Amino acid sequence: MTVKICLLKSNNDFDMEYTYIVPEHLVSEIDVGVFVTVPFGKGNSLREALVVSVGDFCGEVGFKLKKINDIIRKREKLSPDLVELCREMQKRYLCAFGSIVSLMMPPELPEKRKIKFVKLTADAERVSSLLLGNELRGIKQIRCVEVLRDSENNVISLEALQRDFDIQKSSVDTLVKKGIAEIFEEEAEFCVNTYNEFEKQGGTYPVHELNEEQVKAFNNIKECIESPLSSGILLHGITGSGKTEVYLNAIKYVVEQGGSAIMLVPEIALTPQIVSRFKSRFGENIAVLHSRLTAAQKRNEYEKIKEGIVKIVIGARSAVFAPCKNLKLIILDEEQEPSYKSYDSTPYYCADEIAFMRSRMCGGAVVLGSATPRVTTYYESLSGKLKYSYLGNRASKGTLPGVCIVNMREESEKIPGSVFSKTLFAAMKKNYEAGKQTILFVPRRGYAGKLVCGDCGKTMVCRRCRIPMTYHKKGGRLICHYCGNTITVPEKCPSCNSSVFNSRSIGTESVEAEIKKYFENADVIRMDADTTTGKEGHKVLLEKFEKENIPFLVGTQMIAKGLDFPNVTLVGVLNADGLINIQEYTAGERAFQLLTQVFGRAGRGDDKGYGILQTMITDEPLYSAAINQEYDSFYKNEIGFREAAGYPPFVHICTVNVSGIDDKGAFSLATKLRSETEKIYDRIRLSRKEDFAELFKVTRSPVPKLNNRYRWIFNIKSKSKDALLEIMEEFAYKTLTGLSAFEKEAFRITFDIE
Repeated sequence: MTVKICLLKSNNDFDMEYTYIVPEHLVSEIDVGVFVTVPFGKGNSLREALVVSVGDFCGEVGFKLKKINDIIRKREKLSPDLVELCREMQKRYLCAFGSIVSLMMPPELPEKRKIKFVKLTADAERVSSLLLGNELRGIKQIRCVEVLRDSENNVISLEALQRDFDIQKSSVDTLVKKGIAEIFEEEAEFCVNTYNEFEKQGGTYPVHELNEEQVKAFNNIKECIESPLSSGILLHGITGSGKTEVYLNAIKYVVEQGGSAIMLVPEIALTPQIVSRFKSRFGENIAVLHSRLTAAQKRNEYEKIKEGIVKIVIGARSAVFAPCKNLKLIILDEEQEPSYKSYDSTPYYCADEIAFMRSRMCGGAVVLGSATPRVTTYYESLSGKLKYSYLGNRASKGTLPGVCIVNMREESEKIPGSVFSKTLFAAMKKNYEAGKQTILFVPRRGYAGKLVCGDCGKTMVCRRCRIPMTYHKKGGRLICHYCGNTITVPEKCPSCNSSVFNSRSIGTESVEAEIKKYFENADVIRMDADTTTGKEGHKVLLEKFEKENIPFLVGTQMIAKGLDFPNVTLVGVLNADGLINIQEYTAGERAFQLLTQVFGRAGRGDDKGYGILQTMITDEPLYSAAINQEYDSFYKNEIGFREAAGYPPFVHICTVNVSGIDDKGAFSLATKLRSETEKIYDRIRLSRKEDFAELFKVTRSPVPKLNNRYRWIFNIKSKSKDALLEIMEEFAYKTLTGLSAFEKEAFRITFDIE
């Protein structure tokens, strides 16, 4: 008996399938999805691998085969459909097989482990100096000091710092080197019955009878589930139209038929509210997966899913890999959200693509739900690749909010020195006095977008990234939100020695300060990346806003979608122009989506909702389409622009990124790679006998320097994704593997196909 295996740790040079003989004593245990150790290479060192095929492959090789060493019994077997998913992802994303397998493996939990703890060793005076001065240049180092200062006995586990506060070990190591903190270990046992933060969360969410539109949408989803020929549907519904109720009914149908379902949400902030509603309908038949669970919690949830104890999985992007039995339905709520794509580490996968891969393997259906679907998704529904259902009316008594546009260029309409127009301020005051709640959406966190010298006009930029730093009034700091570099606000301009500074644009912090200035006794909740750190950061703030009827909620895009608070009757958008003044072809689409979604938070209860949009560009067609929820109007303009300019869905784009500390070296390597790509491009074009693609010159990245690394890019466009994959497959497995050891070490090369 022979098998084919893939190594779990490998580079592109050795990332392929290898044939091994199965020893007699292991034959009964070997199957697809089993983890094994195998002798590899000339030295026969033992390497971990995954069995991907079982059969008689002896005739396929012309040399003596080696035997499998043993089975890794501490690792649970992957189901055959997940193994096949790994193979398909490897073809699509052209990445190491092991990096894909790691996405599907639960955390390993030995009976005992040594836990690393971090302790603050600096005294109170030193801590104050660190937080107010420039000795620490990384914002994550400063936040680590703050977390340690506020922790019991000034101690917290390293795992909690990484998981709950996004503080990496490198930041802790810097503090240790400076004598500010120390790391020590203690042995601890894992708690088997780990408390899950959502386990006791229930609440009530009564069953709502489906209206005519919802019934039609539900029946369309049923057809997709039952039909092997149709695997996907776009559920396009205006805000408040009852998409969640359709999801609940579809999942109930799947579970009653003996299947299981995955419900994906784009933000951790949305998870508590969704879980609460689902638990009120399905009780304990739910598992929750997201990045802020502990390793033990993740393992606990994984086991419940794998054993079939629960049939419903709710989670963020990575929950799409959950080991569900008889998977029949995957739902992506707010399918337009960019957080469904992995940008932080390879493989750079898209959750919707993975969902469709799994549906083809399992015979299930995929539902893409949104009030503002991606242009590419809507285009596919019009072309017949996806079924389509539309919900055009609010399911409750609520109506769409009336929205007015305020011209911020007219000084008479603005309170002197305030971020609020006269119109918005009056509406906020009226809402506050009536005991209603107001949401204020600000595209940017911090106090101000940038700090500019009043004399020479120079902007304070990050020395590591060469982009404007954001001004945070709390602590008096300038912070780069790309690399985390931070400094205290200088007393004088580094360029001209002037002491006059002006802040440009506004942030969540400044809006919060303005509210407290004009509404002295009012409570304000601010939700952005700075306030939602911590294990239950999102949950605590949202619960407080709802249960305590807090008058004002200020936040970035995390408050723009999915939240349902009946007492919110006013939504204000400040500095809307910051959404469209971005050098990305998707800027208009993203602006339309966010504005439509955030105005949809108002008027979801019995009272009518209102919205106010502050802008300097009152005649922008996009604004008019967003406030009236006229998706077709927006789509007509956007699709025309994309066809003329050559953007998706009419073409596919591959972006190759080269970065390094040496600017000239990074440019030279990018130029070399482009030249090699051109050879591949020309050869494939001749074989296809068509002008199938366009190769562009090397240019600086839109963010030219990030975290002390200079960045260069070049793009390839093609109407055929297969053609791009053919080019990039040779690029990945020949060009990149042919680089010198120095080039591989000194430069970082990534590519992404959309």
